[in-house]
Amino acid sequence: MPSAPETLPNVPAEQASTAQTARRVIRLPDSRFFVRTIAVAPEATAAEVTSQVELALEAYSPFPVSQLYHGHFWLPGESQALVYAAYRRRFTADETDSWRDADLVIPEFASVLGLKPEIGSTVLISAENGFTAVHWGTTGAVPSRLLTEPVPSEASEEARIAVREGMVRALGGSLRVIELAAPVPLAAGDDPDARDYDFVVGEDHAKLTATVLDAVDVRDKGDLVALRKSRSRDLLLWRLLLGLVALVLLSGALEIALVGVKFWQKARVQRVEARRGEVEQVISNDTLTRRIAQLSETLRPFEMIGLANDKPESVYFLSTEARDVNVLVIEATTRNSADIGTYETTLRANPNFESVEMTPPAERDGVSTFRITLKFKPEAFRAGGSKP
Repeated sequence: MPSAPETLPNVPAEQASTAQTARRVIRLPDSRFFVRTIAVAPEATAAEVTSQVELALEAYSPFPVSQLYHGHFWLPGESQALVYAAYRRRFTADETDSWRDADLVIPEFASVLGLKPEIGSTVLISAENGFTAVHWGTTGAVPSRLLTEPVPSEASEEARIAVREGMVRALGGSLRVIELAAPVPLAAGDDPDARDYDFVVGEDHAKLTATVLDAVDVRDKGDLVALRKSRSRDLLLWRLLLGLVALVLLSGALEIALVGVKFWQKARVQRVEARRGEVEQVISNDTLTRRIAQLSETLRPFEMIGLANDKPESVYFLSTEARDVNVLVIEATTRNSADIGTYETTLRANPNFESVEMTPPAERDGVSTFRITLKFKPEAFRAGGSKP
């Protein structure tokens, strides 16, 4: 006798997890959809599979595809696709109006289609009004069979157990049964901006990747394309708006910084102006100090007097003034006016002088006063000077 199937504990349903609310996933009752598995070529493209799905729906359904809400699940390389559809009039206008703001609209069983289980695995989804069993009886990621069985809401627990066991027997070959409560929750902490949807299936996860979302979504495919484009445009505009807001805030911050710098510069200028007098005084003192230092190194009044001191004994110097580094002015007096000419002749004969200028003497009470302006040659102050 075959061994009993392994049954995982039932996973209780949360009302609406944070991730579900953020991702806006709408799950529709499984009982409203008819489901078929169709064969496809493993090397087919997604567009070719979509065309085969529409042809299959035309064959299976009494209604044209334009009057159906439909979807399908297929992965590249798989030899079969799971197709499901529902007559549009089975949904009210209020229901379909709520789909416009949803990120994903699928039957409840589509939550587990991304599972990659071992052969013989069955996922049993328990809802208030029935059960849905998804079975993988062959290799591959696409389920081989799907059963939906309604159960009245007032049915006893014994009746629900009987329906459940009957579905497992009808599938046959169930080696592992995973029981879930609807709605199947999204993984905690699921990223609201991500394109993949990660549903918790017992101890496993069923992931609907971004490449299959448009196919599994049951909304009108033309409306779905327009909705995706509109949301992409809205997202782009929103990011542009955020960029503009950030730019405005940055501009405001820079403006405030410029105003601050302006006040700081104004205060700095005021401080400089307040101390301008002190600074100018310091500069003046420094200039004077430098000039004194320069003159102390170049002005040689004693050497000048020494070179001009070859005079008669009757001549006395009243004052001497070094007016430049090589000019000496002497105020002199004598009681013997004849010595003035002698002194002038001596000075003019001295090779250290470039020029000798003498003012006419002024006489008073027998005393003659005169002024001599001597201009020294540059080499006059070299060691020893020039000998007369």
